[in-house]
Amino acid sequence: MRRSLRLRTLFLLCGMAAAALAAAVAYSVGPVAVEAALGDAVPPDQLRAAAEALRGAILVAALASLLLVVPVSLWIGDFARRPIAELRAAFGPGGGTPPGSWISEVDALAAALARLLDEHRRELAPLIRERDELAYLIDSVGEGILQVGPDGRFVRANHTAREMLGLPERVARQPVSTLVRNGELRELLDAARSGGTVEPAELSLDERRILVAAHPLGGAEQRPGAVAVLVDLTHLRRLESVRRDFVANATHELRTPLTAIRGFAETLRDGALDDRPTALRFLTAIHRHALRLQRLAEDLTTLAQAESLQHSFDTVSTDLRAMVRESAGSLEGAAHAKAIELVFELPAEKVVLDVSPRALDHALINLIENAIKYSPEGSTVTIRLQSREDQVTIDVQDQGPGIAPEVKERIFERFFRVEGGRSPQEAGTGLGLSIARNMVERVGGELSLETEVGKGSTFRIVLPREEDDDDDD
Repeated sequence: MRRSLRLRTLFLLCGMAAAALAAAVAYSVGPVAVEAALGDAVPPDQLRAAAEALRGAILVAALASLLLVVPVSLWIGDFARRPIAELRAAFGPGGGTPPGSWISEVDALAAALARLLDEHRRELAPLIRERDELAYLIDSVGEGILQVGPDGRFVRANHTAREMLGLPERVARQPVSTLVRNGELRELLDAARSGGTVEPAELSLDERRILVAAHPLGGAEQRPGAVAVLVDLTHLRRLESVRRDFVANATHELRTPLTAIRGFAETLRDGALDDRPTALRFLTAIHRHALRLQRLAEDLTTLAQAESLQHSFDTVSTDLRAMVRESAGSLEGAAHAKAIELVFELPAEKVVLDVSPRALDHALINLIENAIKYSPEGSTVTIRLQSREDQVTIDVQDQGPGIAPEVKERIFERFFRVEGGRSPQEAGTGLGLSIARNMVERVGGELSLETEVGKGSTFRIVLPREEDDDDDD
């Protein structure tokens, strides 16, 4: 049967008080009562000796009682503290069900707390789950999200925002003024934190263009902080720039031959048609510019096909050695006109690969034509085919002026031309290398450039070899 802590403690205190009171009374009154009772029957000296002996025995008994009471009191205190400590541990973080004790009051309190804790956990579980889901959602969005407290310190920043701003993994409680280097962004966050109206602004962060929309959280009186959404516009702005450049370049490429054709036609209409030599020269120029317009239209159509994922290039088993000769053979007339020799370095056996012959032929023709146009008269253009276990490479090497390092990265841009590389009569549309790169990428390959000013350039096509591709003799 469980004993009550209250009854045990009360009994102990009463016993200790009674013992102390009895010892005190016996110590002070006992010898006097003995003397009064014996009177003159005992000599005074013996009576005093007996009283002193009695006092000594009482003192010894009192000391013995105290020595017994102290450990008993300590045991009772530990007995009472242990279930309280177990109760605290059970209901603390990570605790479980508290063990039973010998104290009924503690067990009743533990049961009540357990019921309260279970209710609290049931109510808190959906909130915790919703919090975790919201945190995962915020961290997964493509836009950057920042939350700043009223003290100007970060509350949270998702992964995208940390990547945009170069913030550390843990930003909570860190001051914005220390971590954010961009002054305009700090001003926007401060303005939103003060409760004012902040218009979205586009900022430049390193090489990025970022749209920032900052808003205060709550009313102006509470000033609980601000939240900001960061949208990376870098890719969009780059596409807009490419589009503007493409429209401007295409317009220029169209305007030049159209203006020439119109001028020659008006001159012929106004009387030059009767002058046969002049008329023939003007008609030849009109024909040349018409061919330029035709090449531009064809190149634009080919480039659109190369960049469009909806346009498919069927792959077939193709002998690359024969394809290289055929592609170069279609340009023998242009090479002969400049006394340029086409040199082939090809394997003795066939090199068979599953590719789109149409796409690869487009790329090779543009590369070889580019090499012929940029090479000086009497030089050589080398077409090299090499087969390895994991890949096939095709090199088109010229002896032209080479390409400066500062423009090397732009050589594959649409309408880009290297100044001074060829005469106006030989000027192309500026789309050949862009078409070649896109066509090579459509067949799963890579197109790279090795060049040195004054020593020529080498364009290299690298085509991966699949396991089922074999070289046939």
